[in-house]
Amino acid sequence: MMSHPKLAHVLAGLLASPFLSCLVTATIAVTCSNLLPRELQYSVTRLFEFPDTTFVENIAIRRNGHILMTTFDRGRVYSIDPSEQPSPQARLAAALPDANAVTGIAEISPDVFIVIGGELNQRAMRFDPQSLRAFRLDFTSGELAAVVKTVARMPEELGITMLNGVTAVITSENRGVVLAADSEKGRIVLIDTSTGAVEVVIQDDMLGPGAGAWIPLGVNGIRVSRSSTDSAHNDTTYLYFTNSARHMIGRISIDTGGHMLGAVEHLASTSHHQFPDDLAVEGETGMSYLAIHPDLILGVTSDGMQEILVQGLFEPSSIALDPLTSNMYVVTGGSAARERMQGRNGGTGGQLLLITPVGGGHICSARPLTSG
Repeated sequence: MMSHPKLAHVLAGLLASPFLSCLVTATIAVTCSNLLPRELQYSVTRLFEFPDTTFVENIAIRRNGHILMTTFDRGRVYSIDPSEQPSPQARLAAALPDANAVTGIAEISPDVFIVIGGELNQRAMRFDPQSLRAFRLDFTSGELAAVVKTVARMPEELGITMLNGVTAVITSENRGVVLAADSEKGRIVLIDTSTGAVEVVIQDDMLGPGAGAWIPLGVNGIRVSRSSTDSAHNDTTYLYFTNSARHMIGRISIDTGGHMLGAVEHLASTSHHQFPDDLAVEGETGMSYLAIHPDLILGVTSDGMQEILVQGLFEPSSIALDPLTSNMYVVTGGSAARERMQGRNGGTGGQLLLITPVGGGHICSARPLTSG
């Protein structure tokens, strides 16, 4: 999560990027197993833009293809049908009680999602600990609006003030269990949404922001993925993560309960002017796609090779790979956040973008994480 108040402390000196172009070119060294090195072009289409200064924080794709977006807009989650004509519109899907911000989102069963929300002090980038909760959004009734239920509160003794990215641990014995990123303290928290139990399962220095960090956010986006990355093509379950303050992406081998099986692997670093937010991971190969503040999408292979895929965006915050196509959806904070950083008014609100490879290439689509 990289919100506009926090960015004011970090990116105030950065120049505004030009508005996204219709066609962006990037050279990919290696992406996925069936994509040879070649020059690819990406078509970037703006599907929706908030008319105000709403910051879009995270994204998930429903089974019907509709897009869910979490925001810093009064605890609201919005839904967009990207195929709607003549133009897609954002509609309210959920409003969390006693919350002004919603961060991570993860699907735990068909059309049932877990989100994190509460009362966020955006200047300090900390939640009121007593307000911080995990909510279940149930869309199984077929209605546009979800049935909202609180499923867990954060125990006071854990001292959690910033839960960020969320990912599901979907196995036969752990249905309803999610992992959440404790960005300030460098921890991974397990939340059992069936019982409400909360515990710290991973803590490592590489997950924290580090001493003297410009921003108080270490581990940010997280994704559980099964990757066949060894010579024997054995599946290993990894927790992929970004660390905003350390400008890096890494991964940790985990068991079915979310506990560490090995040391943290450092995959790649960005420049000190680039701040990784959320990410998407292609299951078969471990190819990662990172939303990088202030303006780009970065591709990183499982062996650490990286390439800029798209530039010129306005504060990209999260990415979702469409499992049925070769498309990528990206949400942004919008240019209004950047204008405020530089003491100006105006700018655009958060956006939903469709990124499509053209010219014969493709983005690797996500393989759903199956139970078992």
